[in-house]
Amino acid sequence: MKAALLVVNSVVGAMLLTLATVVMGLLWLMFSSGEGTGRHETLFGSVFFEATRDGGGAIRGQMGVENPVGLVSV
Repeated sequence: MKAALLVVNSVVGAMLLTLATVVMGLLWLMFSSGEGTGRHETLFGSVFFEATRDGGGAIRGQMGVENPVGLVSV
């Protein structure tokens, strides 16, 4: 029983740590791109942030998970 609880706690802890790493990576990408537009990736190409200018001069941001394999291997 104790071994099963240890395994479950370890898996949940690893998932939370990975989620925190993804969130910090996205925040870093959003605020480190500066004035430049384009696509920026982190965590082995699995998370991206893309900034583009539209016709009115506004900057549009798009972010997401491109390849979840990189998140599993972190």
